Amino acid sequence: MELLVVAYCKRHGLSGETQDGLVVRWADGYTVCGGRPRPKYRRSTGIPAARRRRVRYVVGTVVVALGASAAYVFWEPDPESPLSVDDVSSLGLSKGDYVFPSAMKLSSSQVEKLKNEDYGDGLKFDDWFRQNEGVPSHFRTITLTVSGRSEKQLRITNIDLLKEGCAPPLTGTLFLNGGTNGGEEKTRTLFFNLDDRLPEPTDENGEPYFARKSITLKNGESETIAAFVSANERSCGFTFRFTVVVPGHDPVKLEIDDNGKPFRLTASASGPGEHPYDRYRAMYVGGVAAPVGAGIVPADPSTYDGNPQSLVSP
Repeated sequence: MELLVVAYCKRHGLSGETQDGLVVRWADGYTVCGGRPRPKYRRSTGIPAARRRRVRYVVGTVVVALGASAAYVFWEPDPESPLSVDDVSSLGLSKGDYVFPSAMKLSSSQVEKLKNEDYGDGLKFDDWFRQNEGVPSHFRTITLTVSGRSEKQLRITNIDLLKEGCAPPLTGTLFLNGGTNGGEEKTRTLFFNLDDRLPEPTDENGEPYFARKSITLKNGESETIAAFVSANERSCGFTFRFTVVVPGHDPVKLEIDDNGKPFRLTASASGPGEHPYDRYRAMYVGGVAAPVGAGIVPADPSTYDGNPQSLVSP
């Protein structure tokens, strides 16, 4: 790992001080796990307990030449973080499709509650699915509101999408709701394709966004970014990683996740043919995909073809 950090720093022209700092941080985590890094990089682990809180700064090591990548989250504060994460939320998701990893069968009372949009105390549609480990299908839009904390104007020069745990599309239980993803005119929209080996943000024309542009923020100035993420082939977890540049300082990496865990998205497992949903083990149809007034109804994925007449409970 020390060699990977050194190679990364040399490739990106980072200073020797920055290189040593990254290795020391790796050594701290290695020591906690029972390892013994070289004496040069050992330091006291007596950090006061009050200072041990999670921050979203990440030491990212991406060595393209070796074809390997890793991201390590460290648990100590950085009081000079130039960028503040003010809000992370879903944008305009109107009862979209969700997939659960395993087959599930709702009781009649549970179905009735969902028909009446009773998702529990204070819960909304998406809250219920996330609470039950449902994964959005095909696409999702996540809004990221950030603001500058540096006395000097900062620049966001890139936003990486770090993938993890990629696998074939989920085929447990499909909730086909037929919703659409709306947008807001005042947000800056970036598009990510989770199927790409290294997803990079593009504009509405499919051009790399940060190839010719950057996002600048003065101290106290905020920006809302709508990240539209799509998947057509795989199911993946992912995290956003901002590259932030402040004049006179080394670039800073800032990672934004879903409240301590990766965001999730799965490609649809449906396909062409007479029975496009037969890869799923269970299925429910609701929202605009259900017959008018039906609310939510079970369907047999081996026979359902989108026609309400084929909505026969398995």
